[in-house]
Amino acid sequence: IPYYTGIYQHPLFGKLTVFYKSSMSILQFSLGTMGQGRLQFLGKDQATVEITGAMSYRNPMNLNPMKVLFRQQDSTTKKFNEFVFDNVDSKVQAVFKRVPTK
Repeated sequence: IPYYTGIYQHPLFGKLTVFYKSSMSILQFSLGTMGQGRLQFLGKDQATVEITGAMSYRNPMNLNPMKVLFRQQDSTTKKFNEFVFDNVDSKVQAVFKRVPTK
């Protein structure tokens, strides 16, 4: 779990935070004040997103879940350095870069 959790940044979309919700035993994310979702893993480095919260109206029954990729795993810390919305657009991926911790 620590390989995924943290703060990621995108120049247009802003800050995305991946965190572990222990009461539900699931990884979740928040994007700004309105974007929230749960991550359901398909493998070590990819997951689908179940949109929750205020943005759930965009896909009310999660009929077409978005795919997320975790990329650029650090060889020392094993943390992934990129969080990628893979199917935002057929030609463009929204790549969020991990914000280094101090």
